[in-house]
Amino acid sequence: MYGYDDAIREPTPEEARAHTWLTIVTGGRLIYWFIYKPMSKGLWESMLKIASEVRRLQSLLTANDATELAVGREGNVHYAVWRTEGKDVLLLVNAGYTPTGVPIFVRWLTGREVKTAKQLIGDASVSVRNGLVWAQMHPLAAGAFLLE
Repeated sequence: MYGYDDAIREPTPEEARAHTWLTIVTGGRLIYWFIYKPMSKGLWESMLKIASEVRRLQSLLTANDATELAVGREGNVHYAVWRTEGKDVLLLVNAGYTPTGVPIFVRWLTGREVKTAKQLIGDASVSVRNGLVWAQMHPLAAGAFLLE
């Protein structure tokens, strides 16, 4: 989504952030934000936070031993599981405009039992019950979690 003279509108800061996370979660390796400065002051100012999150993700996902274990989707929630530095990291993004709660069957994806999920980045919320990771996400939320 973009905003130019042939588009209806620019993305909101929340949409731009979710699109960025969605690109990373689904395997994109290039993010190209703008060919011009956005008209919206809020969108322009949100780029600092988005870039900061991308830099933090970069340090996780470009480690020498980083391996993508799985990519999937439950409803509007897209996810990826990475193993980096011997640890499993779950990336999530709600690509939808409604709150949602979904289970992520991480044990099937990693071969390991999960007891806790510690938030590393973002505003998504998860809990671990009976070995399942339950994502509770507001619209366009995203997050990265260390699975232990």
